[in-house]
Amino acid sequence: MGRWEPDARGRLMAAAVELFLERGYDATTVADIADRAGLTERTFFRHYGDKREVLFAGPVDVHDVLRTGVVTSTRPGVAPLTLVAGALDAVCALLQGDRERSRRRQQVIDAHDVLRERELIKLAAMADTIAQALRGQGVADPAASLAAEAGLAAFKVGWEQWMTDDSGGRDLTDHVRGCLDGLVGLAGGSPAPQSPTQAQATTKTRTQPVKDSPPPRGPPRVSPTHERPDATTASVVVLGLGPAGRSVTHLLARAGVDVVAVDTAPDRPWRPTYAAWHDELPAWLPPTVVSTTSPARAFATSEHELARRYCVLDTVGLQQHLSLGGARVVAARVLDADAHRVHLDDGTALTADLVVDARGSRPDPTLAQQTAIGVVLPRSSAPMLEQTWFMDWRRDNGTGPGDPPSFLYVVPLDDEHVLVEETCLVGRPALGFDELRRRLHTRLAARGIRLTGDEREEHVRFAVEAPAAPADPTTPTSTARMPGGRRPTTLRLGARGGLMHPATGYSVALALDVAERVATAVADGTTTASDLEALVWPRPARRVQALRAIGLTTLLRLPADGVAQFFEAFFRLPTALQRGYLTDRDHPALTLASMASMAARLPPSLTKIAVTSALPALPSTASVTRRRVR
Repeated sequence: MGRWEPDARGRLMAAAVELFLERGYDATTVADIADRAGLTERTFFRHYGDKREVLFAGPVDVHDVLRTGVVTSTRPGVAPLTLVAGALDAVCALLQGDRERSRRRQQVIDAHDVLRERELIKLAAMADTIAQALRGQGVADPAASLAAEAGLAAFKVGWEQWMTDDSGGRDLTDHVRGCLDGLVGLAGGSPAPQSPTQAQATTKTRTQPVKDSPPPRGPPRVSPTHERPDATTASVVVLGLGPAGRSVTHLLARAGVDVVAVDTAPDRPWRPTYAAWHDELPAWLPPTVVSTTSPARAFATSEHELARRYCVLDTVGLQQHLSLGGARVVAARVLDADAHRVHLDDGTALTADLVVDARGSRPDPTLAQQTAIGVVLPRSSAPMLEQTWFMDWRRDNGTGPGDPPSFLYVVPLDDEHVLVEETCLVGRPALGFDELRRRLHTRLAARGIRLTGDEREEHVRFAVEAPAAPADPTTPTSTARMPGGRRPTTLRLGARGGLMHPATGYSVALALDVAERVATAVADGTTTASDLEALVWPRPARRVQALRAIGLTTLLRLPADGVAQFFEAFFRLPTALQRGYLTDRDHPALTLASMASMAARLPPSLTKIAVTSALPALPSTASVTRRRVR
């Protein structure tokens, strides 16, 4: 068949569902689906990332539809559940098509555990999207989260009712709205406003807004592996138990400091793959938490062997090593926090000499982000998987010189498995998962690796820049302002405090190093957030961060075909200058020398971009120089 066969996407979906029902999901391959549809595998991967996505990827991004539905439903005084109803109306209009096709799709999903899990993940992601959209419209937690979860529960039940309704009298929107009204009735509130189809089908009018039931009150929810705190006071309260929060909690407790840690799910296993340059890891970290260490290679416009060794951490081992013994752990959501007080979603208030906020970066589409899609493969799959590739910018991923670039990242997870990722380093906006998945499949196919669609996937999306530069510790606390106009009250660590490289996103090794410094200082009697802020962000580190932010600006401004040339210049730097740009926070002159040396190696058009990216930062630097000369 030719490349532009009509309705290729629909034919592939129909063929896939037929084969899944005939042969079973596990026994059906991408080649089978393409052959049944009369198309090629190349055409399949143009529309879908793997065979699972045939069942879950729609022609329109459902998350965009949900966000838009919340925004367009927003009016002064409208209750959160009414906004949720508007979002679900928009999704129902998108999904209510061929009822029989939906039934057959659901039949396939219900027959396979892996697909049922995927569907639950999709529904949870939809709830998260609605909750984020509600927060964006000024709905605070816990109302935003409760309304989103309630809406998705109504949607799930309404979807099941619609698929089994043979009467044909009610569409999907009617069923979902009916379930939402029933849920509100159980809570003692008033139903949500009717959809247009409901208004036509009944003579009743409903003009009262939905009344949200108040959140439940009671004692703090505590992780089952820890005892409930006997009191609500502590020397230190740590918010968030990712790598930054868990490491500082572990070190504080080990030093005998009275510490309470708060997280919505304290015992949730970590899933991401954490990696770092071996020389970045702090001395207190035992070698047993390092899973693999290997030499790394890179390809920009030519191949380079990197002098520094690259290591992948044992995620499970790291989390287990950072034990929380000696700390009091509370499972709850934080509503608000300041220098000495934390309010939880059940009404409990914790007080402390110091509050450390390590809850990660907040989603913000206005910030530059890094995105990636990865699969875990046997190391024996192909010779290329025997090497560690820090970056491979070759264009064998189906893109042309004018397309936004992405690179291949290959690291060994253990002796038998390797993670292979297609990564968008930075973007505003960054490349989406579907596009990255297509590029990864195309690249691997070009290198002789065919994916079955059953490989374990990893998804990466995070902001590489903080909402604002860290507050200057020399500024009095009463006048210094944080993003959004708030005073710098809590000590922010990890991504929450902008402790990551803005041009690469690397942060874990720095989080572990800073945690030790903070824990040591607190154990020695320093509990003032401003003093600890100066420890976390000494003046040289602030200058280095400002210089690296210029590097991020340069990357965002480079033309698509200039990114590989940019990294070719970087990988040609001496190792000391590479380290100065990627790792060192103590010597701004070294970072500046790295950037200047790179600019000198670039073509003139790219050098101009690098220099003009730095111009907004030059006036303040020049004024300081003039004052010193005088």
